[in-house]
Amino acid sequence: MARAGPSGWAATLPNTAQPAIIPAVRKFHGRERMSDYVRIDGDDGGTPEPPSIAFDEQNAATYSGRLGELFPIVLLNLLLSVLTVGIYRFWGKTKIRRYLWSRISFAGQPLEYTGTGTELFLGFLIILCVLIPVSLGITALQFLVISHPLGPVVIQVIFGLLFFYLFYIAVYRAQRYRISRTTWRGIRGAMEGSSITFANRAVLYTLLTLASAGLLYPYMQVALLRYRIENTTFGRVNFDFDGNTKALMKAWIICLVVSFLIATGIIVIFLDQLTSLAGLQSQNPQMSYIANIYPYLMAVVIFFSVLPVTTIWYRAVSIRHFVGNTRFLDISAQSTLSVWNIIQIYLPIIVCAFIAISIILGLMLTPKGHEIATLLGVFFVIAYLFVPIILVHRHFLKFFECLILEGEISPEKLLQSQQAKPSTGEGLADALDIDAF
Repeated sequence: MARAGPSGWAATLPNTAQPAIIPAVRKFHGRERMSDYVRIDGDDGGTPEPPSIAFDEQNAATYSGRLGELFPIVLLNLLLSVLTVGIYRFWGKTKIRRYLWSRISFAGQPLEYTGTGTELFLGFLIILCVLIPVSLGITALQFLVISHPLGPVVIQVIFGLLFFYLFYIAVYRAQRYRISRTTWRGIRGAMEGSSITFANRAVLYTLLTLASAGLLYPYMQVALLRYRIENTTFGRVNFDFDGNTKALMKAWIICLVVSFLIATGIIVIFLDQLTSLAGLQSQNPQMSYIANIYPYLMAVVIFFSVLPVTTIWYRAVSIRHFVGNTRFLDISAQSTLSVWNIIQIYLPIIVCAFIAISIILGLMLTPKGHEIATLLGVFFVIAYLFVPIILVHRHFLKFFECLILEGEISPEKLLQSQQAKPSTGEGLADALDIDAF
């Protein structure tokens, strides 16, 4: 039977050897959209080019997710995960990602997540088959060297370093999988590079950061982010990153100095208590060692307790810097994220937790409030299971609220990626339990 020829707009295309681009229109969530542009032969250049995709304040990046829509998904995932002894969590994670991706739009077109729970589950099983023999081997080595005083310690250090190395491999492979399963207008992303190379660099920069007492942390941030961004592609085009450490180093040093001053101030305030503890040396010789190291130990504990608070400002500075120095073709990005925006992400959860703990403690002090306090405690624990997805939602909300995109791109440049997709999911990240969603 003869095949029907093209009709409509496609029928008017002249038959020459020059390549052309025609739009493939697909149905997406009940409405038509312009999908990936398919290059064909047979045009002399007279075919009208598809309109450019413009990004501006009215037509840029948005996130429209709602907690009221997320909570039922998370609740069902929790229930089914309990009933299936955790197996369903891979499919539950996929549902959450499909929801989140579909609520992120660029130039009016939403993202689409094409990953499946089966891919995640198979990836987990494959990695599990590798990690179980490794863990058994390390355990056997511990028994073999148990007679040596330092044997178990050395094995634990080796195991810790191995976990540390695998952590970075898992981070890179997880990002590569997610990007490969992310599409926009029918074009999917991809990630080049090597997870082994990334892990090698990450371990090296981490050791340098530790050796410098944290001073080189911005160098590690920029170097690792550069490797990930510049190896990320959308279609056949790589992202560009022009970030540098000069703009971040000043902010980071300020955070370190402020944290040190706060820790020193707290130590000075409690100097009398520390002095009285040092006086125990004459009363109890066994306390001499503790009395000598206690002030330094307290200073370290207070410093690292204060650092996350003081680095909120650095976090805002670094995010603005990273976003502002990332480009894709002619699209530039800017972020107006402020310290207050970051505080807004966590403040509602902190306030709710403080109120809940205060009520529970208050009820426990009353004669008949123990049973009610116990019930509220159980409810509080269940509510805590929703905190990760709440934080993800609020991070997305604030990030896209402060994101500004400018420029335009031609659909002619959005050709489908030719890079092979990973066949299985982020099994190593699941096995090491380093992924929130």
